[in-house]
Amino acid sequence: MSNSNLKIIFNKFDKNHSNTLDLDEFNDFLKSYNKETISKDDYDKLCAEVDIDSDKKSLDFDELKNITVNFKSLLNQYAQKNKKQLDFKIIDDENATKNRMYMIAVLIDNEEISRARGKSKKVAEQIASEKASEILKLNSLKT
Repeated sequence: MSNSNLKIIFNKFDKNHSNTLDLDEFNDFLKSYNKETISKDDYDKLCAEVDIDSDKKSLDFDELKNITVNFKSLLNQYAQKNKKQLDFKIIDDENATKNRMYMIAVLIDNEEISRARGKSKKVAEQIASEKASEILKLNSLKT
C-alpha cells in the first residue's frame, strides 16, 4: 500500500477531520479490514507506544503509518534480495529522564543509511527504517 493510498484511507475514517483517529474511528478502520476492534485501554496503550507527537491520546497519520506499514520488513526484504547486511545500532540511549528515548541507526553493509529517535527501540527502528526506505527509494510498501 502506498503512502498516498494510506492517506486516502486515513482521511476516509477521520470523520471529524481532526487529522487523528480517535478510538471509534480507529475501530471502524479495523472493522473495514475484518480485524477485531480494541478496547479503550488497548487503544490508549497503542497510542502511548507509537506516539510521535507526544499527545498519547490519538493516532495521527504518521503514527498509523508506522503500525500498518512495516518498513523494517521492507528493508529486510531489500537486504536479502540484494545480498546486503542489514543492522540496527543503538546510537544513543537516553534514560536520564523518565521519558526514555532511543536513537537507532540503520546500517547496510556497515554504512549508516539513516537514524531516528523513538520512545522505544521498536518505534525508533521503524522510523529509521522508513527514512532508509525513502533514501533507497523502496516504493512498493507492504503491510
